[in-house]
Amino acid sequence: MDAQPSLGIRSFLASWRQGIWILFILIWCFGLIERGVAVYANSVITALELLQLLTAIFFLLSWLLLKPTSVLAQSNSNSFASVNSDRCSVTGWLIPAESIR
Repeated sequence: MDAQPSLGIRSFLASWRQGIWILFILIWCFGLIERGVAVYANSVITALELLQLLTAIFFLLSWLLLKPTSVLAQSNSNSFASVNSDRCSVTGWLIPAESIR
């Protein structure tokens, strides 16, 4: 058996990740709108409601920063999680040079 996933499986997983990412953007936007309506529905804004609204904003912004990379942008390497020129091909994160050698 070939231990390396084929390009078809890799592209399916990438589209699956992209779909989940977009779905959760919609979910976080719904939660943010719901918390915003709950905050402004009462005549008095409580500290707990404000904290919940700020938490929802924080999680939405954090989720936006976690956008998955495209499979086509990844290099065609010998292994799925290989390291090419100080960059991990799975995540695209920079890797310190001393950990490669």
